[in-house]
Amino acid sequence: MELEGFVSIITTCKGRMHHLEEALPTWTTQVGDNYEIIVVDYGDPDKSGDYAEELNHPRVRAVRHDAEGFNLSHARNLGALSASPKADTFLFMDADALMTNDSFVNYHRQKVMEGGAFVTGWGFGDGTGCCMVWRELFSRVRGYNEVVDGWGFDDVDFYWRIEAQGFEQRAFHNGIKTIKHDDEDRVRFYQNKNLHKTNKRNHRLIQRTFVSCIPEKF
Repeated sequence: MELEGFVSIITTCKGRMHHLEEALPTWTTQVGDNYEIIVVDYGDPDKSGDYAEELNHPRVRAVRHDAEGFNLSHARNLGALSASPKADTFLFMDADALMTNDSFVNYHRQKVMEGGAFVTGWGFGDGTGCCMVWRELFSRVRGYNEVVDGWGFDDVDFYWRIEAQGFEQRAFHNGIKTIKHDDEDRVRFYQNKNLHKTNKRNHRLIQRTFVSCIPEKF
């Protein structure tokens, strides 16, 4: 059953074309036509934006941003800024996350529609960085914190700020599976390759600084 409303599925890609080529086709098989898929090509050497357009799929489009390094928070925020005006829900998907159920989007949107909730994979297994959230709530917390540099805490900080607004975090179940890969894929475009150090550094940064390209009224 297709739910009312519209969902913008947003993913980012830089050097992860091998994952995106496997994951994105599983998103296009979702039931209904109440969604779009936005691929943010963040200076991707593999030209993921070209790949998205060459699919010639009516619900898939590309957003390009020229960048030497990689800031996942900024890339996600750019995707949100490019979402269709009719989208009332955002679903942030990692490029290595498969949808293994063709009702995945509608099934989890029902949880969001019940009120007082947003849905994530953090702490629950697969899809750690994936999140479904009301557009209005995303706007209220002004998206992801772009002060995060390198791997770690971009998603956790986002979830904490939503919970501070009184919303309950619920888990993705039924229909998501992460493609297994090593840490080299995670840190390829980060200056600091030490996951432990960047995670600790970002934790300190978010406690005192917030930076976002999302305007206060979005």
